[in-house]
Amino acid sequence: MSQFNNVLLLFVVLGALVDTPWAYLLPSDDFSVAVENDISGEDITVHCKSGDDDLGPHVLKTWENFHWNFHGNFGGTTLYFCHVTTQDKSTRFDAFKYSKDRQRCSPKCTWKVQKSGILGFNKNDKNDVTINWP
Repeated sequence: MSQFNNVLLLFVVLGALVDTPWAYLLPSDDFSVAVENDISGEDITVHCKSGDDDLGPHVLKTWENFHWNFHGNFGGTTLYFCHVTTQDKSTRFDAFKYSKDRQRCSPKCTWKVQKSGILGFNKNDKNDVTINWP
């Protein structure tokens, strides 16, 4: 088989994978995640990391946000989690998990920290996830 035929076959196979449950194995798009402080008059601390990147702690005043951009990994296992601390509450949540957020958050996800909990907003700015404080 010629090199051209091999390359063509590769593209056909990859194209077929795009519309299957195996699509998460292919390289992904770029993503953006933001965590915003929506608690009036109170600072919060947000510390986000993945297996490869520690984004460090960030103190956010009311209405401030911390955001980052990244490219999903080849195996579809990208995970960023955040630890959020308010004056009287603390919790950890998955800010981006490729297997559940690839479609929901392409290209962006926003998390709003509120007194009642943490609200997740999808790429269409629609609240579709609520995380209650423990």
